[in-house]
Amino acid sequence: MAHHTPISAPQAELGVKTNHGINALRFIAALLVVISHIRTLFFVDFGSADDGGPVTQAIYLVGSLGHAAVIVFFVLSGYWVGGSVLRGIARQSFSVKLYAASRLTRLWIVLVPALLLTQLLDRLGRALFTESDIYLGTSAYHTVVPEAGPALDLLTTIGNLFFVQSVYTDVLGTNTPLWSLAYEFWYYLLFPSALLAFAKGISGWQRLLAGLVFIVGATISGPSVLLLFPAWLAGAALAHFQEPVRGWTRSLTQLRLSLFRWGATSILIGGCVATVIADLTGMIAAIVIALPSCVWLASFILDVRSTRLTRMTVVPLSKAADWSYSLYASHMPVVAFLSAWLIGNESARWQVSGWSGLGALGIVLIVTVFAFALSLVTEKHTHPLRNLILRRSI
Repeated sequence: MAHHTPISAPQAELGVKTNHGINALRFIAALLVVISHIRTLFFVDFGSADDGGPVTQAIYLVGSLGHAAVIVFFVLSGYWVGGSVLRGIARQSFSVKLYAASRLTRLWIVLVPALLLTQLLDRLGRALFTESDIYLGTSAYHTVVPEAGPALDLLTTIGNLFFVQSVYTDVLGTNTPLWSLAYEFWYYLLFPSALLAFAKGISGWQRLLAGLVFIVGATISGPSVLLLFPAWLAGAALAHFQEPVRGWTRSLTQLRLSLFRWGATSILIGGCVATVIADLTGMIAAIVIALPSCVWLASFILDVRSTRLTRMTVVPLSKAADWSYSLYASHMPVVAFLSAWLIGNESARWQVSGWSGLGALGIVLIVTVFAFALSLVTEKHTHPLRNLILRRSI
């Protein structure tokens, strides 16, 4: 049955045909997270920029969309994973065993190597660059790396392995993006348990057990996790109504569908930008981004037509999404290490220029190539590992 995330599950693993248009958004969102972290660690804050013109403003705006991109991830995850749960329960074919194996395999197959990578690079960086703000800690990086320096102790590592980072333990080392994986895990647990408590075709004790799992999960995960749950649920809600939405979009002429898509894209970009400009956080930011995200998903619920343009642009981005989880989970310790090596301290960060722009593009290339290589030994083997676990558990 179903199967992450963080960043969201590949559609094929969830029993649905790959939608290249929607899948491409997953990679774009991951790339925005990477860009936002490179911008913070390598470039001066906007208030210290020598040039405050429109081009520089646009660069800093794009480099500030990382958190908004994570909310988009949650909506996509709700749409794909939540949708698979809804279909399974509606057909009375939902398997808790298969669902748990799929979700945990998907999360851990990348998370475990990412934790090892974080330990390795952070310890190496701390030994080589003893005076770097990256490893000493500073508030200048706006929590992109920990203000008190990276926590690499055993308890923190175990907490990250079992998805309580940012809830009960620190996020491991400099790999601060891992906070969202804890949120994803609890959403994966809470959503099906809530539905099973009221589902048809199951026994009374199963309902009671599902209800207890939901109560315990909601209590353990706590308010900070639950505050962003509406974004995930918004994606699941769209999945619930996807057939009527698909029928409506199918009735549109190609011109009207194109206008709908351009309008939905503008609304989504506007919502993300609004959260940055208004400095919105928490549930308010989640709602401001989640609702336009659902409108955008609705506009692309029918996949893009296969044309020369889409085969050159959308399809490659969709294929890159197959390793977007590796990119998301592994990039930060690499970016932090490179910043400690090339920059050293926050006061030496770059001004925006042609040369620094090329440098930033080079760093993006390094982390994306590294993530792709990592995915060849992690994400690519998700199916075989899951099947092996299921066979051995029979």
